[in-house]
Amino acid sequence: MKRLLFLLFLCVSNLAAQQAVPSTYVPQLISFPGVPFGVCDIYQIGLNNSNGQYYSCTPGTRAWTAIGGSGGSGAFGPNYSVGGGTAQAQTVAPTTADTNALLVNGYSICWLPNAANTGAAPTLAGSGTSTFSAKPITKYGTIPLIANDIVTSAIACAVYDGTEFQLQMPKAGAIYTTSVQSVGASAQAMNLYVSGGCDGVSACTGNFWGIQAPASLAASLQYTPNLTDGSGNAAWVTNGSQALSFVQLPQYIAGAGAVNVMTATYVPAFSALAAGEEFDVLPNLANTTTTPTFNVNGLGAKTATKCGTSALVAGDWSTTAVAMFIYDGTGMQLQNPQTGPCYPILAPNGTAGAPSYSFSNRANSGWFNDTGNGGWGWSFNASEQALLGFNLVMVPGFAFQWTPTNLAASPDVGISRDSIGIFDVDTTAPGNAAGFIRSGNTVRLTSNFTTASLSLVTITGLSWTFPATNHNYSFHCSLSYSQATAAAANAFGVQAATTAPTNLYAAMQVSTGLAVTGVDATLPTLTTTTATNIGTFTPSAAGAIGNVPTIFTGELWGSLEQGAGATTLNIMTLTGNASDSLTIYRGSACFLEP
Repeated sequence: MKRLLFLLFLCVSNLAAQQAVPSTYVPQLISFPGVPFGVCDIYQIGLNNSNGQYYSCTPGTRAWTAIGGSGGSGAFGPNYSVGGGTAQAQTVAPTTADTNALLVNGYSICWLPNAANTGAAPTLAGSGTSTFSAKPITKYGTIPLIANDIVTSAIACAVYDGTEFQLQMPKAGAIYTTSVQSVGASAQAMNLYVSGGCDGVSACTGNFWGIQAPASLAASLQYTPNLTDGSGNAAWVTNGSQALSFVQLPQYIAGAGAVNVMTATYVPAFSALAAGEEFDVLPNLANTTTTPTFNVNGLGAKTATKCGTSALVAGDWSTTAVAMFIYDGTGMQLQNPQTGPCYPILAPNGTAGAPSYSFSNRANSGWFNDTGNGGWGWSFNASEQALLGFNLVMVPGFAFQWTPTNLAASPDVGISRDSIGIFDVDTTAPGNAAGFIRSGNTVRLTSNFTTASLSLVTITGLSWTFPATNHNYSFHCSLSYSQATAAAANAFGVQAATTAPTNLYAAMQVSTGLAVTGVDATLPTLTTTTATNIGTFTPSAAGAIGNVPTIFTGELWGSLEQGAGATTLNIMTLTGNASDSLTIYRGSACFLEP
């Protein structure tokens, strides 16, 4: 300090003879990271912080001129001292011994640290012949330092403010300002600043930008003191009533609390809730009721809704998706319910050639609104139409309606509702019941079946295979038969193969002569998979296949009460003489009754 006062005295003395010094003049020391630059004022002294060199301002040219010594050499002695101590307990031993009594407001000291600070609260104390006690080191007033604000590669300079040393050039988070002149009758200067670590108002991390206005404009500043970034950090902070800073912060925080009673703790804490505020949170538990609540900073549980005030459904918030809430003044409106959108997704009507809903691997196939017929249509593309032979549409009056090739053609078959429990198979109009149904209910012989087996064999083609549905089925068969050479005791039988039935009942009535004669027989109970005779019959005449006088008929019927598994129901026969074959004629058929 003594050296600085001497330099100021010398500078002013040299200049006094050349121009008058105003009575209100206060000498000004300006620090530079290197050699001073720019135009100077004749009452200013420059300091090169990299080597401690002082500079005066040359009258007339107003250029900086080196004076005194630097880096510890020269007429004025060293301009900084080598530091000591530790990272968080810095020490310095100035050439001139300093005590607590010499620490007055404005006292300035520079040192080259031997350790970088690692935290927010380092101290500076005298060492050697200097005995001033440890004082906190801050920046920008009383803002705590962050790690590496003091480094070993740069001279640190601090000014004592009566309580702590204020570091003048923190290395980890400096504020840079520039003036922005507003335009208007009451135009006043405003400062724009950007930070790489702290906003100059309070300790912080992350990059931000801000605006600082003069006090006369403070009343017109608008800011939101409760706005947060979703992780509890204030997005807008104030410096008294003049500064606004926007901080770049995380986007959401983790939720807590019990199921259907979610909480979130934002830092700094909200003091109140305001309508329009948004809260982003990753739930810790999914909701399981329609009226879960969300409590922010203990300000009270608010019922969550969606689509305005509609109740939620279970799973509207989950543990895998960030939930976005907006407070409406009463409750928390969930903006992204996970069970589906708030409103239906409307699609264009579409046409048969350009469906509303289609598929990437099936061009021009899909659903569309058949506005012409007032129904829904399923359109198939040309290749599918060629394969399937029809298009499908649902229209009023029909449950389904088919067209032979495309929807422009006249429909040729449809299914319609007749009344409760009754439907019709139609052709050109609903309800005409002129259509037909083909199914596997009916089985028939398409060629003659001849056997010489003395044990029951399945009549090829007269079988049904049922899946494991445990249903009941009734059947009926109409058969024609003939014996080859002589009368023999033949038989018809049945079998429920694979799975034993709960019961298989069967009966038959077989004609054996040209007169009204025949055999009636009944198999009342069968609960195994064994092929079993219903009854035997002996025709009264025999002859070559196709000899009408020797062809007789038979009727078989019965019911299957299916067991627990899949099964096959076989209609069977045998001949009573291995050398005398039995023929069942083409056209014989069996069908399942509705």
